[in-house]
Amino acid sequence: MQLLFLAAVAALAYAPSLTIRLIADDYPNVSQALTYGAPAGLGTLLHDAQFRLRATSYWAMYALWQAAGLNPPVYHAASLLLHIANTWLLFLVGSAWPRMRTAAFWAAVFFAVHEGHQEAVMWFSAINELLMFFFGMASLWCWRSALDKSRPAWGKELAGVVLFTLACFPRSRRSSCCRSFSSNYAGFRQPIQG
Repeated sequence: MQLLFLAAVAALAYAPSLTIRLIADDYPNVSQALTYGAPAGLGTLLHDAQFRLRATSYWAMYALWQAAGLNPPVYHAASLLLHIANTWLLFLVGSAWPRMRTAAFWAAVFFAVHEGHQEAVMWFSAINELLMFFFGMASLWCWRSALDKSRPAWGKELAGVVLFTLACFPRSRRSSCCRSFSSNYAGFRQPIQG
């Protein structure tokens, strides 16, 4: 029920973005995605230091182009769905810590409607911000859930590493992102006191 409420408030806050056109910067980025995001363009992407930093963005843009052409509501809906997923991940990660559990829901509600990151949700070319947050939070969630000793943790830890690697792709600021997430990993290996 909480996840549905979080999705509803995020959708209510950002639903107007579904009616706006693509912005001027979106067109060249989608055009570049047709080259760099296509499976045939993987070699070109990996050999271009500037564009490989946006690999996950190009892959997402290419997939959307293949699914819907240049249909703005589809691109904005993808951004909104990523924002909802990010809201859920924030709630799940916050709920994983005993001291944060009571505030996790309200923190996620605030995150869902706060205008501070509206550019990432409403401007499709900023999908890299949403992807970086998604992969980073999913990585944190995998690592945190790997502490559950009731089942083997190696799969969750491996997923955390893969997701962490993907979190470092979408943006040229990846070094600060990687430092931030890796500094948090050190605390995950320690038992958490309630």
